[in-house]
Amino acid sequence: MESPAAIVPLPEDGQPVFRIFSGEHTPGQGAVMVQNRETDFIFYSLERGPSDIPAMEAYMQGMVDGAGEDAIQSVLAACREFDVPCGITAGVDDIGERLEQCFRVIIVTDPEVMIVGRAATGRNQRVGVCLWDRLEELLYAADYQG
Repeated sequence: MESPAAIVPLPEDGQPVFRIFSGEHTPGQGAVMVQNRETDFIFYSLERGPSDIPAMEAYMQGMVDGAGEDAIQSVLAACREFDVPCGITAGVDDIGERLEQCFRVIIVTDPEVMIVGRAATGRNQRVGVCLWDRLEELLYAADYQG
């Protein structure tokens, strides 16, 4: 698979972009799909069936495990070259290392990872308002006015 940045100029140059659907939403399928070197990208649809974020995270972890660290670093290098924020799934044990490597979008499944990540960056507060906080505020305002 080419780096994501390598796909961008293809349509501009009149070249086709080849993608493949993800197949089953399992870690094993993610590991299999990442080995396909003929596709330009893998399309993971959340529209077919429920939007199961934990299944998507497990699929992505399967891709990471199947690709190996060399592939991860290759994508990171391309993102850095083209000044594109790069994301990765991280845990408590590796978030510090991933932040040092310049990953800027961190996908977590454990809230403890965010605490460790914020401490590693010196940023101890979240940015913005949580969707649920805002929803609660809007519902309260509607009840109060109503």
